[in-house]
Amino acid sequence: MDDTSLDTSDAARLRGNDYFQRCNFHEARKQYLIAATLDRLDYRPTWNASAACYELGQYELSIVYARKAYALVSHDDKPTKLKIALRIARSYVYLKQYTKAHEVLEPFHGDSEVAKALATTIDGAQRMERLRPAHRQTTPLSLPCYKQGL
Repeated sequence: MDDTSLDTSDAARLRGNDYFQRCNFHEARKQYLIAATLDRLDYRPTWNASAACYELGQYELSIVYARKAYALVSHDDKPTKLKIALRIARSYVYLKQYTKAHEVLEPFHGDSEVAKALATTIDGAQRMERLRPAHRQTTPLSLPCYKQGL
């Protein structure tokens, strides 16, 4: 791609960031997807689209975009891969798909205290689900809010 296309991709991503900070997640997602279309090798717009979907409660779509971003990240960039994996796992928790959440975190258990802590939280949520099956459909889990640095 030429420099003009990359500038346009960066500009769209920055517009998305501006919308995201103003909690206009629908418009943020649109801008991130424009940026992702313009620069298909950059994981950041797709990862950002995942964050917008997460904030909108669209967890399935958040997982789809996060997995696409994960595939674009360099194999050596473990910190970024971990951050993306954490979002995927949190989305699976909201969907009450605990086994899948654990599977996503598995490669990071030895390297990350955050991954271990989330895995422990997932175990607790799963136990709570088993203890109160009648409550299962009506009580949403309480997870930490999105942290912009993650």
